Amino acid sequence: MSDFCVKKSKLTDVANGISAAMLIGSYTFCVCAAAGLGKWSMLICSLICCVASIGNKNKIFAPSTALLVPVLIIIGQASAATLALSIALGSLLFLLMKKGKASISITPVVKGGVGLGIALVATILLTNLYFGIGASGAEAFEMLKSYRYLGFHPNFRGLLYGTITLFAMITYPFKFKKLNKHIPASFITLAVPFLLNLILNPVAELTTINEIPTVASNVFPLSSLVSFDKIKISTLLEGIISTAFLLYLNCAEEKKVRPAITNVSTGLLSGMPVQEHTCAGFSPLSAVVCYALCVVAFGFFPEILSRIPMHCVGAMLIVSVWQNVPYKSLSEAFGKKKISSLIFVVLICVGCIFYAYPVLFVCFCCSQIKKEAKDAKG
Repeated sequence: MSDFCVKKSKLTDVANGISAAMLIGSYTFCVCAAAGLGKWSMLICSLICCVASIGNKNKIFAPSTALLVPVLIIIGQASAATLALSIALGSLLFLLMKKGKASISITPVVKGGVGLGIALVATILLTNLYFGIGASGAEAFEMLKSYRYLGFHPNFRGLLYGTITLFAMITYPFKFKKLNKHIPASFITLAVPFLLNLILNPVAELTTINEIPTVASNVFPLSSLVSFDKIKISTLLEGIISTAFLLYLNCAEEKKVRPAITNVSTGLLSGMPVQEHTCAGFSPLSAVVCYALCVVAFGFFPEILSRIPMHCVGAMLIVSVWQNVPYKSLSEAFGKKKISSLIFVVLICVGCIFYAYPVLFVCFCCSQIKKEAKDAKG
C-alpha cells in the first residue's frame, strides 16, 4: 500500500512538473520574444523560476506581465544590460521600500489607476506585435504616432492566428476550469495557432507572417553586462524606479521576500522580471521535470519554436496584462468619491500614455502625501 502511495505521489509530482513547464515555458517564451531576447535568457530564467518555486506553497514563478511595460520601454531605448540592471536594482530598491512598509502606502485610486494605465500602455505597445503593422517606438506616445504615420494595415493571416490566441486566452480558463489547472491557457493558446501555422505555412523561408527569429540567437543580458559603455544611465534610473514602484504596487501586501529576491536573480542573469502564478503543487521532482522540458524545448528546438507567430505572442501578453489589472482597487476607489476618483484615474491613464515614468513617480509621491495628511488629521 505504501509503495502504491509513493508511486502515485511521484506521478503527481511529474504531472505537476509538466504543467509547470507549460506555464513557465509559455510566459518565458512570450516575454523574451517581445523583448527580443534569445534562448539563453529563456533557459536561465526558467532555471531560476524552477529553483525558486520549490517550497513555495501552490505558487510557481514565471515571467511577469505586470512588469512588462518597463521591459518593453527599456529594451526599446537601451541595451539588454540596461534592462538586466534595471530589473535587479529595482527589485533591491523594492526590498528597501518594503522594509519601511509602515511609512509607505498606496491608495486604491493610485493602485487601480496605475494598473489600468499600465495595461493601456502595454496594449498600445503590443498591438504592433498582434497586428503585425511594422510600427516603431519605445514609448506609447511614440508608437501611437507611428501607427498614425503608417496607417493601420494589419497582416490578416497573422491577425487570424493572434485572434485565435486572444479569444482562447479569454474563454479557455472559464470553459475548462479543471483542465486549465493541468494544461494552462497560456500554453494551449500558443500551441493551437502554432500547429495551424505549421500546416498552412510549412516553409519557413517563404513565410508571409511575422515569426520570431530571436529564439535561436545567443543574445542575452549577462554577456553584455561587462560593457558598461552600453548602459544608458538615464534609462537605467527610470527603469529602477518604475520596477520598484510596480513591484510594490503588486507585492507590498505579501510578507514573503522570495518574489523580490527571485526578481533580483532573474533580472540580473536573464533580464526578466517574474511574478507568482497559482499551481496545484510543485516539488523538487516537479522542478527537475519542468526544467528538463524547458531545456529540451529552448535548447534543442529553438528553430521550430521560432515558427510560433509573433501575432500570438502579442495577443497572449495583452490578455495577460489586463488580467493583472487590480480591479478590486478600482472598485474601492469608485466606492465613495466617484467623480474625483474617475477624474484622477483618467489623468493617470492619460499621463501613463504620454509620460509613463514620471507619472509612476508622481503617483507614488501623491499617495504618500495623501496618507501623511490623513495620519496628521487622525
